[in-house]
Order: sequence, then C-alpha cells, then structure tokens
Amino acid sequence: MSITDATAIEHIALTADPIGPAELSRRLGVSRSSATEIVDRLVSVGHLERQRDAADGRRVRLVATTAAQRQVREEIAPLIDAIGRVTERLEPANRALIASFLSEMALTHLDFANGLPSSSTTDEA
Repeated sequence: MSITDATAIEHIALTADPIGPAELSRRLGVSRSSATEIVDRLVSVGHLERQRDAADGRRVRLVATTAAQRQVREEIAPLIDAIGRVTERLEPANRALIASFLSEMALTHLDFANGLPSSSTTDEA
C-alpha cells in the first residue's frame, strides 16, 4: 500500500464525521480527479466503500473497510514494536510526560483534520 493510500484511509477512518471525495482531495492536497482515482483504486481492492449519506442521498461518504484497517495495522506493526522498545527504555516519569504530550498532540491533529479549533486548553510553556 502506498503512503498516499494509507494516508487516505487514515483520514477516512479517523474523522469524527464521514467525509466524501471532495473533502479527501482537500485533506490530501490533490485535485478532485486525483482523489477520485485514489478512491476508485481503494474501492477496487476492497479497502473503501462508498455509501450514500442517509440525510442527503446526493452525497457520498467514504468508509474504510475492516480489511483496510487490518492491513494498515499489519503494515505499521514493525514501527509500533520499535516504538514500544524505545518506550521500555524510558524512566516511568518520562513515559508519563511523553504520553501526556503525545495525547495532546494527537487531539490537536484530529481537531485540525476535522477543521476544528484546537481542543488544547493548556497554554503553558
């Protein structure tokens, strides 16, 4: 799976509200026609499904399949294992500090991806 395909699946799987092809093109920084090609490719190999929006039948929402989520997890497993080994070497207090920092960063990233203001309320430096 290419980085672009994995990134597309990540954007689709991690959004609070389902997104369509136009939103995916914006998030990936590609043209709508390129996003359509990415979606077509991911649908053809069973990684994505197109679903009609229940409230507005004209809109199409993209949904990552269970198989796609599993494949992404399998492909990044070596990275997760390596991160775990690094984490094990840290002192417990440092682990807690880093975990807190990364949690805040993850929330900030998700807010940004969803077009929301940052949920971080701490402005301490």
